[in-house]
Amino acid sequence: MNRTLQLWLLALAGLLNTGCGMLNYATRPAEPLAPVAFSSAPSLPQVMQTINANTERVHTLHSETAAVSTPGYPSLRARLTVEIPRRLRLRAKLFGPELDLGSNDEVFWFWLKSSGQPSVAFARHDQFANSAAQQLMPIEPEWIIESLGLVHLNPEVIHEGPYQRPDGQYEVRSRLPGRRGEVTRTLVIEPTYGWILEQHLTDATNRPLVSAVATNHRYYPEHAVSLPHRVEVRVPESNLTVQIEIGTYTINRPVEDPLDTWSLPDVTGQPPIDLSRLNQGQMGGPSLGMPVNESPSPPMYQPQRRSGFRPDYRGYSPVR
Repeated sequence: MNRTLQLWLLALAGLLNTGCGMLNYATRPAEPLAPVAFSSAPSLPQVMQTINANTERVHTLHSETAAVSTPGYPSLRARLTVEIPRRLRLRAKLFGPELDLGSNDEVFWFWLKSSGQPSVAFARHDQFANSAAQQLMPIEPEWIIESLGLVHLNPEVIHEGPYQRPDGQYEVRSRLPGRRGEVTRTLVIEPTYGWILEQHLTDATNRPLVSAVATNHRYYPEHAVSLPHRVEVRVPESNLTVQIEIGTYTINRPVEDPLDTWSLPDVTGQPPIDLSRLNQGQMGGPSLGMPVNESPSPPMYQPQRRSGFRPDYRGYSPVR
């Protein structure tokens, strides 16, 4: 596998669900106990209400105690900030900065020190899907936040289930419009508390794209929210598995310095690289062989968007 792609997938998986391998919650009980969501076999509306209510109670997530690890790489200490629906930032370091990965309403970006990349690479959300550069990023940025269990089941798309599996868990399948065509998302749901235990994305040919297995859920009674503290991310096509843990979350705290958090960073002092303008002949080389382009204007942070907050997930079409 291309070295740059492998490093990008590692970074992406780290962002997909950043955790803290240094703080192991594997033997720590999830206290206080979450309320029972299903006392009997749930209907599809009950499953949708449980999952959507959990997501809608989260506006921001923050963790200073995150880490990501994968075989053959050292564990990276990380700082994660998420603002629903699309804003996220992951900055990771070992002895110094190693990774800067993020997304705002207009663009996503990444920088990896070990890739030899000369500057921050970015792409606008609405341009990236039709560019050759999507080979560097097989997962859409929005899925990163969904992998933390923050999923919205849009009533305007087709859902099938819930089906009870032999292990007693429930399965719901959703057909989602994507920038590269329709995909199917399969959710595996815990039968008592309604936690999302697994997520699997497949394309129109049933080819697996990415999976996430979430464990060590903890209930936060002050927010009535359950969140996983460990996620294992799998990208079958690249044979990559990454384990991510989060020690502690801070929920719904206002984002500190939002303009800096959600703006394209200047890590190396070099102009950023626009992935949307790449072609097939510019994909190789240790530094991707990419041309330098001028940076987009940083987005303006608008705290008033939390007034009358409505989710804006893939497939969600708010009434205007």
